[in-house]
Amino acid sequence: MSSALDKIKSILALADGSTSGPSTPDRVNKSHYRGGHQVQSLSAQGYHSKFDPLRGGIKTGPVKVPAQVGKESQRDHGHRNRDTSQAVSLAATDEQIKKLNADLEAALHGWNREKQQWQLERTQLMERIQQLEMGVDDPASSSTFTGIETNGARNNDLSDLEKLEMGHTKLESDLAAKTGEIKELRAAWRKTAEELAKLKSLEPRFTSNDDVIISNWKRLRCSVMDFCYDAFRSPIHAVHPSATQIRAFQCLTPNWREYLETDSLRPQIFAAYIWHKSILRILEHTNTVLGGDRTAAFDSLNEYLEGATCNGELTKKEHRSWKAQTASMLSKSSTIDNEAIQRYAYRIAKVPLQVLPDAYDEAATSKLFDSASELAVQATELARLFACSLPDYRPEMGGDSYKGFKVDEESMEVVAQNHNASKVDLVRSPCLFKYGNSFGESYDKGSVLVKAEVLL
Repeated sequence: MSSALDKIKSILALADGSTSGPSTPDRVNKSHYRGGHQVQSLSAQGYHSKFDPLRGGIKTGPVKVPAQVGKESQRDHGHRNRDTSQAVSLAATDEQIKKLNADLEAALHGWNREKQQWQLERTQLMERIQQLEMGVDDPASSSTFTGIETNGARNNDLSDLEKLEMGHTKLESDLAAKTGEIKELRAAWRKTAEELAKLKSLEPRFTSNDDVIISNWKRLRCSVMDFCYDAFRSPIHAVHPSATQIRAFQCLTPNWREYLETDSLRPQIFAAYIWHKSILRILEHTNTVLGGDRTAAFDSLNEYLEGATCNGELTKKEHRSWKAQTASMLSKSSTIDNEAIQRYAYRIAKVPLQVLPDAYDEAATSKLFDSASELAVQATELARLFACSLPDYRPEMGGDSYKGFKVDEESMEVVAQNHNASKVDLVRSPCLFKYGNSFGESYDKGSVLVKAEVLL
């Protein structure tokens, strides 16, 4: 686990040396970097964000940076007067940014994998302690379907309750220490990302590229899993899903009951549920991005132009060009709809509150809503990127087209596997497809940007 953390630290040190922009403020007032700009915490000031690109040179102090800072946008700012005295070699900077982001994501992914293994070991130790207290000698007699292969051999020699309790205590202590350390590293990562975004904003064109979309997508995917691990990973005596939730679980996997009853698997099915019921709905709409009457006007015109495109009166390029340019103009002059954010956050937070009604006191409930609000804002920012881009980005959950079929290596990534399993049992997060390109061509051809996460 230390190797993953050391790698993140070295990458951050490299990033500090490679950026030529101003230093990030030492304190960020409860704001988080999401997709390249700052959004205030819902509990503090509400989600109120203007989408304005930077003008001129970089200034010190907190700066709002637009999320889409890549190379494929439709909004041209080339006619604006810019102070290029502080410009850097953006071609080289762009390559550094890509490499840093890739290394950071790989290191964090490694830490998350190690974190899951630690959580599994903790669960196994707790189960073994319970077995010993109940007088059960054979740990194999109470084996459960974990769906995740643990790393390292099980220590069959631990038959003494005191040794198990000592091992459990050490795991708890080490995991708490590593969790605190990774939080500090994530905060430093956000600051580094802000510096990179400021450098990118010096480009004469206000653009968005696939790297920005992929980075925001993976950040949202990681946040969903963190939310589910925090809300559902602890040992639970009884889970009480509603009838509506049960019907949704049945659509996600035929083994839904086993997922709910197994501590290590429970976060997996709830991650799929939140994607299916909340995140995808946010990504499909623009109401939280534009807000108010702008949404109705935009949706009405968009529906008309979609019909004209189907009838052959407009080309796909003409329709997408209008949509991207109009969404960019409206989002620039709009604020995020805080009421819509709160509704989405409530819908997400309501899931653990319904399933585990006795597990949350007032403080825990407040923390849960803060985490749910962060998910809603991240999904909203990604929806804005989709709307403002000339390519057509589409998330696909898979559903019946994935479930029960063999793994498609081009569009699926296996994150957990049952013994001798060879078919998809659960789609934890969807696949992200891209249709068309930045030139408004080839909308009939799709490519996979991010693979779906599946369990076998």
